[in-house]
Amino acid sequence: MRPSRIKSKLKTEEKSLLTENLKQCLRDEARLWYDGCVYAYRIYDSQEWLSLGYASVKDYIQAELEPLGISYRLFMYRVKIGRTIEDHKIQPEDVAGIGWTKFMELTKLLMDTRIPNFTADVPTLLDRARNSSLRELQDYVRKVKQNYRRDFIRRVFKCDLYEDQYDIIQHALSTAQQMSKVDADPVNLTYICMDFLVNHSTDPSEVQALRNEALKVSAMVPDDLEEE
Repeated sequence: MRPSRIKSKLKTEEKSLLTENLKQCLRDEARLWYDGCVYAYRIYDSQEWLSLGYASVKDYIQAELEPLGISYRLFMYRVKIGRTIEDHKIQPEDVAGIGWTKFMELTKLLMDTRIPNFTADVPTLLDRARNSSLRELQDYVRKVKQNYRRDFIRRVFKCDLYEDQYDIIQHALSTAQQMSKVDADPVNLTYICMDFLVNHSTDPSEVQALRNEALKVSAMVPDDLEEE
């Protein structure tokens, strides 16, 4: 059922202008998000922070982006979206045509490495987004993820620690949790170990593989936390 229209004192042409202005703002917003994610991915992929004199991507983000409100976690999330955009050759007009909110729903399928057999037909997905309400699109994405869900192989890691060692590890996990905003020790331990390997490995191929793997880590984060 279509929502009822509330009577307004505004003239028809005034209401039309306001609506068109809002629509244009939403299209512009989608384009800005698109560009921001692509730039983030290209910065990460080219390791631009090295040419600017920073020792690590975290140092770069702290100095250059955190003053603008971009945390490490938010930057990496934008990197993932930018990589998805470039991998699937998604154009700015594709995103502007459906709006950023709907596009973010589609990225839940395109970026989720836990869906092993899902073949992304991007044009079909974009058509579905154009012809669906946000609620309908959310229901579709949820059903696809449920259909392709797989069981994870779990490993148990145990070790005996002295009290001071335990305190250090807990402090590191707490710091990682503040950055990731995810209250899950396995996820935060993965971030810590990956960060150590990226910054201390002497094998360039291993570093590149780890940097690529870092883009997948948030696949272990619940969907409702990814959108923060």
